[in-house]
Amino acid sequence: MQNLMINEELKNLLPPLSAEEFAGLKESILKDGCLTPLIVWNGVLVDGHCRYEICRKYGIPFAVKDICLKNLEDAKLWAWNNQEHRRNLSAYHRVELALKFKAAIAEKARKNQCMAGGSQRISGEPINTASEVAKIAGVSRNTLQKAEYIHSFADEETKKRLRLGDKGASINREYNRLKVENAAVPLMVTPATTPGRKVLVNEDNGTLLVREDATPEELTVFLVDHFPVEYVRELLHELLKQYEQRCGQEATQHFLLQIWAEHID
Repeated sequence: MQNLMINEELKNLLPPLSAEEFAGLKESILKDGCLTPLIVWNGVLVDGHCRYEICRKYGIPFAVKDICLKNLEDAKLWAWNNQEHRRNLSAYHRVELALKFKAAIAEKARKNQCMAGGSQRISGEPINTASEVAKIAGVSRNTLQKAEYIHSFADEETKKRLRLGDKGASINREYNRLKVENAAVPLMVTPATTPGRKVLVNEDNGTLLVREDATPEELTVFLVDHFPVEYVRELLHELLKQYEQRCGQEATQHFLLQIWAEHID
């Protein structure tokens, strides 16, 4: 019987089967054998971890199908796109899981943009990180933005209810509630532990709203909600200047065209 390598990221990409689902799968395999090949990339199991576990335990033969992928991120994306189990997840839960791909997508987009400033041509169409993550989650960009806000600011109990799809729990409802609550919170800026850095805190009890390691989404939400539009505009202008210094004029022009294309969509 073939031994396959297990990658924990691939294995834990989606929530595990329930006890009932696992029992049903085991019963089917014990009765009819493993009818569906396990998907393998460079000797690493990509899809079929539960089937592999059952077959190994009971000595049941299984077939494998090798697929060609570029890297682990592509393997995770392939596994996600081919998992029927994901269809049973709530929209919020799908967004939470899809956010695991965000860093890799953003890095690919950054490399493409910076390449435009050099002699190399950009490969393929410009990458929009938000659109790609929304596509993976199977939601609109508007829903993604709201779910990310909830992910950043909601308490764990609220997130749990949204993951489970509890009656009365919806992304729109929780987003609107949080926006109202956060708009009513008095804020001040206080020095951080790192020189030159600041954190935003609740004036009443010091509860951290935006941390020193805050994500771009968290900082953007705070800036737009709590600062005048003139300040946000000046900040964007300064960010573009810094971007041009790092990646070059051509890359900056390409970046602005990409933003414009997204805006008119």
